[in-house]
Amino acid sequence: PGGLKEAVHDTIEELSQRSGMDIAFEEELDLCPLEVNEEFHVMQVIREALSNTVRHSGARRAWVTIRPGPAHHITVTVEDDGQGFGRAVEDGQHHGLSIMKERARSLGGDVAFGDRPGGGSRIELVFAPERLPSPVEQESA
Repeated sequence: PGGLKEAVHDTIEELSQRSGMDIAFEEELDLCPLEVNEEFHVMQVIREALSNTVRHSGARRAWVTIRPGPAHHITVTVEDDGQGFGRAVEDGQHHGLSIMKERARSLGGDVAFGDRPGGGSRIELVFAPERLPSPVEQESA
């Protein structure tokens, strides 16, 4: 009922309590009108990324951001201060990364995996939502 924003907050709270990790969330969802299907896939990418962070990274902190970008694209970023991806990205054999790639394709977008400046990992999902912002939403952006 609370949409993507509430779902991300709930996931962050659950994973923070379970892991003790500090997870920050910044969003501009009021400027990013998403369809229910898009919200579902974005949420699943965030959940998979954060679950992998908790299980594999050794991180103490993580950051999730959702922002509108140029050319009416949405950028979703999940970063952490852990050990980074190492060979998981090179090998292409990590199941969670494959799932995120498939979800990005279903959104007509792309997901990139790499190192975070300063250490850790960075996952960035970029896609164009089906619905364009209203003129009022565009003026406030």
